[in-house]
Amino acid sequence: MNLQLYAVCIGWRLLNALLIRTAFNPDEYWQSLEVAHRLAFGYGHLTWEWAAGLRGYAHPLLFAALYKALALLHLDSAWSVANAPRLLQAPLAACADVYVYSLTRELFGAAVARWALACQVLSWFTFYCLVRTFSNSLEAILTIAALYHWRAHAGCISHQSGSRHHPGRHSSYWSGSHRKLALLLAALAVVVRPPSFLLWLFLGTHELLTTGDAACLLVHEVLPIGMIVLAVASSLDRCCYGRWLFVPWQFFKFNIVQDGSAAYGSHSWHWNFTSGFPAICATLLPFGLLGIYVSNRRQLAGLLLLSLLAYSLPAHKERRGWGRGAVVVALGAQLLPALYLSLRHQRGTISVMTYLADQARLPAPLAVAFLMPCHATPLYSHIHRNVTLSFLDCSPPGWVAAVRCLNGGRQQACHADKVAALVQEDLPASSHAELLQQQSLHGTDMRNWPTHVITFNNLGIGIVDYLARIGYHYHRSFPHADVAVDDGGTSVDVYVKRIMV
Repeated sequence: MNLQLYAVCIGWRLLNALLIRTAFNPDEYWQSLEVAHRLAFGYGHLTWEWAAGLRGYAHPLLFAALYKALALLHLDSAWSVANAPRLLQAPLAACADVYVYSLTRELFGAAVARWALACQVLSWFTFYCLVRTFSNSLEAILTIAALYHWRAHAGCISHQSGSRHHPGRHSSYWSGSHRKLALLLAALAVVVRPPSFLLWLFLGTHELLTTGDAACLLVHEVLPIGMIVLAVASSLDRCCYGRWLFVPWQFFKFNIVQDGSAAYGSHSWHWNFTSGFPAICATLLPFGLLGIYVSNRRQLAGLLLLSLLAYSLPAHKERRGWGRGAVVVALGAQLLPALYLSLRHQRGTISVMTYLADQARLPAPLAVAFLMPCHATPLYSHIHRNVTLSFLDCSPPGWVAAVRCLNGGRQQACHADKVAALVQEDLPASSHAELLQQQSLHGTDMRNWPTHVITFNNLGIGIVDYLARIGYHYHRSFPHADVAVDDGGTSVDVYVKRIMV
């Protein structure tokens, strides 16, 4: 690895991590940091996927170890617990940057590699997502590293076959080492996110069909490495779940056999091609398509196609530097959405958690009710105090009881189907009272109702008036978005309970 380039990329990704001030998708917190916080500190909320065994603990354990280290060093402030995971993600993202450069140089030469690196580090999407704590982000990092070593293995083989001298042990050693490392990284990517298996099924099948000794490859490399990684991952899951289960199978059964993911929304078959991939590439799309066409790399084109079909994070980094002036303009145009999305769009749900973290450190007790769409905010990974938090729950009906049993403690989840009409202005006052009672740990005594109610500003006027009548007053707002998206508003509003005597 080019250490000088890596150092520069680390600096860039650390700045990238510090500039992230917004929320993108709930999985950034609810499937990683909230789980890690519970593992490290003993309190936090687990969603229904963890009751169903659909997620592996390998990814959250990475951040749980970080949290434990912070606690041992007495550095586990609310700020560090909320931001340190992205700072940890920064050197990993920098590895992806360097591997993009190295892979492109291996395939197309240094000149093209420099342009590919520019596309990588200035892409609005990688700037916005790669340092976030998604399992997709770690999967992408592991995949690009594995692709480089897979290609380096092929390069060693080509060098040996083209040499006029007998290839010696040194070349054979490096060829085998690259392939073993590629298989290890690929196996880790599958553990982090099982759909990654499809990409490596494509590459592995191609290797088995073209190698001279497919049986030896399977017996001496693929099976041992795959079995060891899966055994370690399954052992970690056994320790955390308290029972043996094979998470990749659970994931496959729910998403493919039972088609359970369709309940959370579905797209048409061409969505990745007509919306997802063009949006990710943005101004670089014409140059990327032209590069794919001119390069005539069928295997890379196949990998890209498979990634789109498998709903994976596309690894479309191998670009040629055609039309330099246009490419410079296209790269510059990536910076504006990157900064806007990272600093401004959907920032209110993060700002309000910083506010609540400060309130949690005051002598007065804190109990918060989030009258917002499910998973709109992070929870304990940003407050870092074991306070009472109430919120809506989007678990499938069959898993509601399991989620309550799994969590218990001082957080309560009110199932969303009971308050589906929450934002309707004509919702009767009795329903508002029922909702707040359900979200209170102590019944109907107003003195024990939540001290703070957090909502979006587009909440129906009926519940806003009702909050005022039962003793809550508007306290402050946090700007959230210039344009409301989905069920969110343009600001996050805080209502505080008047002092009861």
